[in-house]
Amino acid sequence: MNLVKDYKQYFTPQKLAKYMVSIIPEEIITNVIDLSMGECGLLEEARERWNNAELYGVDIDKILIKKIRTKSPYINTFHGDSLSCKLDKWDKYNNIVTGRGFDLAIANPPFNYFDQKYVLIQDAQRYLLPIEIRFLLKYIDIVRSNGYICIILPYGFLSSDSYAKFRMELLKKVEILKIVKIFDGCFEKIDADTCLILMKKKNKCEKNMQGEICIEYLDSNYNTCNLVRANIEVSNRWDIEYQDVQEKNRVFENNSQYTKTSFKQYIYSCRRGKTVTKHKELVCKDGKRYIHTTDVKKLYIDNNTPRFVNNDTHYFDDAFLHEKELLIGRVGRGCIGKVAIVHKRYPRMTFSDCVYAICLQDVNPYYMALFLATDIGQRQLKGASKGSCSRYITCEELSNITVFVPNIEQQDQWAKQYMKILSQSGRANKEILLNDLTEKLDEDIRRKG
Repeated sequence: MNLVKDYKQYFTPQKLAKYMVSIIPEEIITNVIDLSMGECGLLEEARERWNNAELYGVDIDKILIKKIRTKSPYINTFHGDSLSCKLDKWDKYNNIVTGRGFDLAIANPPFNYFDQKYVLIQDAQRYLLPIEIRFLLKYIDIVRSNGYICIILPYGFLSSDSYAKFRMELLKKVEILKIVKIFDGCFEKIDADTCLILMKKKNKCEKNMQGEICIEYLDSNYNTCNLVRANIEVSNRWDIEYQDVQEKNRVFENNSQYTKTSFKQYIYSCRRGKTVTKHKELVCKDGKRYIHTTDVKKLYIDNNTPRFVNNDTHYFDDAFLHEKELLIGRVGRGCIGKVAIVHKRYPRMTFSDCVYAICLQDVNPYYMALFLATDIGQRQLKGASKGSCSRYITCEELSNITVFVPNIEQQDQWAKQYMKILSQSGRANKEILLNDLTEKLDEDIRRKG
């Protein structure tokens, strides 16, 4: 049996379990539950802090249950599906749930975006939710009023549009005390971003909704840093990158001589190209040039390993590139933030659906490409991206990023320097010069006017 494949088991590292227990603000905890306990690392750490607390663990894996009953007989265990009605037949559990409720739920539930079911919230709204979010709702049901839930979730939950309304519904039931983005590589064999959410269940009579949420980053030494506060009324995105960008934008707006505005003010059109993933037969040795994210380097198109697609097909008719269009990476961890410009009128050049081609108006496109490659511009692009596994940026989010634009004379001056570098030969020297130019622009934007 492949436990990861069958049960989506990714056990909690001991240091992370210890950290999760340490941030619970309550000193007196009488009972703790984990509905997907795995190797029971979270419950063991809870026992270290609250050695008199009753521990309750559930898991669908019969082999693990047998091991835990032998190794840790002080944990009350139940074998079965935590989200099924069978759990209610567990008398010890049911006595607590029908009584006061659990003091603490601590959890690293299975992640499976494709295991979705409809759930009724507040007797009115139905939401299609994956298994990890259904676990969260179960925990909210079984903890007492003013009880705590400390849970690991996919990072995409904080920013995905599909959860936007649900996140606001969640705040009617709980107060979020802290959100923590977990460092890359914390879980072995997982390439997905994860987060930790600490919440406190509200009393039924409590109607007030919190105004802001504290968001932090947990580094590999298990220290937190980069504290930001998300204003709930201003934005329903709770990811730290997005909130950090919004905070810094306010600082730049007050200090910079450049005008702060929305990117959509300058966008005439925003297009996605065409994929060849399911059309391998269209790839050929000679034909139309095909631009993929691997060809988009920092501010220029790489011609070292060009790819081509069939000349005779109409599949790419609406995916031709035009001179002075911006190319911006749309999807992929290493692709978000990639920016270049179509500097020359290449004959019959097409592009991938992993790239946006943007035609601009009322702004020098060379200046805009240069701005988006600065540290400030990169923060805008990466802060607007979403997702847990593969990061992506929607056309809407891209349109809404903040840009800093000087007067037209200054735009043209920066554009001339950029174009001069593009006309030079030699890739290595070009990259050094472009990097220097973006740093100069970045410094100029930050300078007080």
